[in-house]
Amino acid sequence: MAKKRKAEPLSIPSPAAYLQSPPRIAVILGSFAVIALPLVILQFVDVDPTVRFTLSVAYAVLLGGTHFLITLAVYGQSENLRYFTSSTRNTLIYFVVPASLLTLFFLISRLGLDKRQENWSLGLVLGWFLFTIAVRASDFFHVVRQSFGMLQLFKTQTAATFPPWMRRADNTFFVSMAGLQLLTAVRGMRTDHAVFEPDALSLIALAVVVISLGAVLTGFANAAGHSKQPRAIWVPLTYFLFQGASASLAAWRTEFYTASLAMHYVEYHVIIYPRLFSSPLDPESRVDRVAGWVRRHKVVFYGALALLACFVSRELWPAIADRAGSPGAPWLLFNLLNGIFVTHYFIEAFIWKFREPYYRQSLGPLYFPQRAPTTSV
Repeated sequence: MAKKRKAEPLSIPSPAAYLQSPPRIAVILGSFAVIALPLVILQFVDVDPTVRFTLSVAYAVLLGGTHFLITLAVYGQSENLRYFTSSTRNTLIYFVVPASLLTLFFLISRLGLDKRQENWSLGLVLGWFLFTIAVRASDFFHVVRQSFGMLQLFKTQTAATFPPWMRRADNTFFVSMAGLQLLTAVRGMRTDHAVFEPDALSLIALAVVVISLGAVLTGFANAAGHSKQPRAIWVPLTYFLFQGASASLAAWRTEFYTASLAMHYVEYHVIIYPRLFSSPLDPESRVDRVAGWVRRHKVVFYGALALLACFVSRELWPAIADRAGSPGAPWLLFNLLNGIFVTHYFIEAFIWKFREPYYRQSLGPLYFPQRAPTTSV
């Protein structure tokens, strides 16, 4: 009688992680070539200034403006709202500070503090300068931190093992690139000048960028050399190179900064999509019932989002404010735009912290493959 063979576990393939989807990868990486580079080229070609302005503003508002506003949609889910109000700390982070930032920019613009007055003392001038630098620095830092985070997501969803020290090299590269962008904006370092004379701080920042760049590329080479599938690193490597090139545009000339944000805008829309349309909803919650309606009418949602972005962007609609005949319209629109920008920077620093138990539990299933159960045969 033949001996019965012991049953062996049968593995069921796990579903691919969110960022392993070829279409999503193509959209994110393709935005560099399809959007960022053409916008830069547009600055050099001989076209009607009106056409250039219209295309640039339409891009900044319809893609960039919606990227800022869509962050607020996380408040439209009951589970998030319970977490946001679960402690004094969370209430401060998710409600008090954002409301305070919006109020601050409202008052700055309403009182005309964003326009330098002749009677300003040296202290006021210096204070406003430092405040402006702080806002610009938070802008640059916010962008590179997202690039760093997305790079880590791509790496963790790649069939390759990266050296432990590489994460610090990634962060050093992007943070030093933000420093170089800030120095470019503040001190006017331009590589297209007839005589390139950067200051000492710019040279130091540039040296850190170059050294960390070499370290990151060494890390990728190390991962490829120790991987059974060397080609597996091409997605995170390409992402790193494209985001590095994007950051370099603003480090070269600040006027290219908006164009350099193409991948930043696009990847944010891609990465936040499952949070808005795939998170579990509670049918007993009125907030979640509204969220459920939005999920069934995505075109309406994005259309309303685009209209709202146009409304808060004064640069696209100056004629509307003039025809309104209301002296309050311009400063109101200006204030909404800048306040939303900075509020977005602040909220973003918290809502993607996977190391926090709540976000690890709620976001993990959306972005990472879940281990499938095994059966025996």
